[in-house]
Amino acid sequence: MGKKRLKLKSILTEEFLQFIESSVKITSTMDIRKIEKMKNGILISISHHQFKLGCRFLAKMIDILIFFFIAKVLFPYPFGLFLGLIYSLIADGMPHAFFQGQSIGKKLLKLQVVHVHTRKSAQIKDSILRNSPLGMAVFFWMIPIWGWMIFLFLGLPILGLEIYLMMISAKHRRLGDFLAETEVIEIQPILEE
Repeated sequence: MGKKRLKLKSILTEEFLQFIESSVKITSTMDIRKIEKMKNGILISISHHQFKLGCRFLAKMIDILIFFFIAKVLFPYPFGLFLGLIYSLIADGMPHAFFQGQSIGKKLLKLQVVHVHTRKSAQIKDSILRNSPLGMAVFFWMIPIWGWMIFLFLGLPILGLEIYLMMISAKHRRLGDFLAETEVIEIQPILEE
């Protein structure tokens, strides 16, 4: 009985994942956008707000993995941590036409950091300002011996404030976005007629 249930569960999970990957459509009505699909009587509905926050979170996780790869695999301590910190500070404003206000994570998920007033892609100075609260938390973490204590008392509250502001602000701007006057937008494909 247990093996049959496990097999049925894996088949349903596999079918559900295939369904999500292949047939979720994005609909737009007025200013409320949702992702919806009906399958076997199950309505899947994800608000655009949740979708965008999820994409931003995933993009940041990709960038954190790159940071750890630089810091732990490519270069020895402390040089690797320093280079990883530099990457995390300038990632959203790398000076190459390929990136245009996108870190590697944002590039993969089709997100872009733009200046609020000019709508131009973020430059290095915007990226450094934008990522300085996170960079400061990482810097505290890098300090030997006392760094963990400083990180716990200063770095974690900064990270908490970043997440809180991103959740409640109208355009999901975090503390760094307010400092640099930037926001994260989705890159819409250009449709030719």
